[in-house]
Amino acid sequence: MQNTTTRLYKASIVAVMFLAVVTVQAQKIKGAKTFAGPGASIGWTTTTISWGITAEHILFSKGSAELAIKGNYNFPHRFGNLVLFFGPSYSFTTTEAGLGLEGYFYPGKEGGTSGFFFSAGAGAWYSSWKFENHGGVKDYIRPSGGVGIGVKWILNDRMAVRWSNNLKLAGPNPDNDGAEVITSTTLTFGF
Repeated sequence: MQNTTTRLYKASIVAVMFLAVVTVQAQKIKGAKTFAGPGASIGWTTTTISWGITAEHILFSKGSAELAIKGNYNFPHRFGNLVLFFGPSYSFTTTEAGLGLEGYFYPGKEGGTSGFFFSAGAGAWYSSWKFENHGGVKDYIRPSGGVGIGVKWILNDRMAVRWSNNLKLAGPNPDNDGAEVITSTTLTFGF
C-alpha cells in the first residue's frame, strides 16, 4: 500500500507537468516549447539499465539560454540487470521518477537556441523499491542534480528535435547506501 508521501509526490509531478504545458506565458517564445520522448539510463552504482519517458516545457528563453521544467519516469526494472555473467544481484525491482529545473546554454555564434548546448539541472528523484522475497515496498525521495551536453535541431518554426546526454547524481537513499551515479540519453520531439 502506498503511503501519503508517495501519492502526494506522484500527484505533484502530474500537476506541475500539466500546469507547465497549459500555462500561457507572458513572454512569447519562438519555436518549440514542449518536448517529449523516450530515454535510457544506466545506473552505475546499481549496475542497472532502464527505459523511460521524458517531458519538459520551456519556461523562459532569452538570447542563447533556456530554462525548462523537466519530468522523467523510468519503467519498472530490476537492480543489477547489467551483471552479465551471474545475473541480477538484487532481489527487488524499482520504479523511478524525477522532477526538476533544467537550464540550457547554446554557445553558437548565431546567438539562438539551436545547435550544440550545455545543460545543468537540479530537482528531486523519487524511487519505489518492491522486494520480491517478502513483498514489501519502500518509497523515498532524494535530491538530484546533473550536467549534460547535446544538440537541438530546428525542423521548422514550431517543431524541433533535441538529443541530450546527462550525468546525474541522486542523493543517498534511506539505507544510506551513498549517492547514485546515473548516465542517461534522451531523444525528445518538440512542438
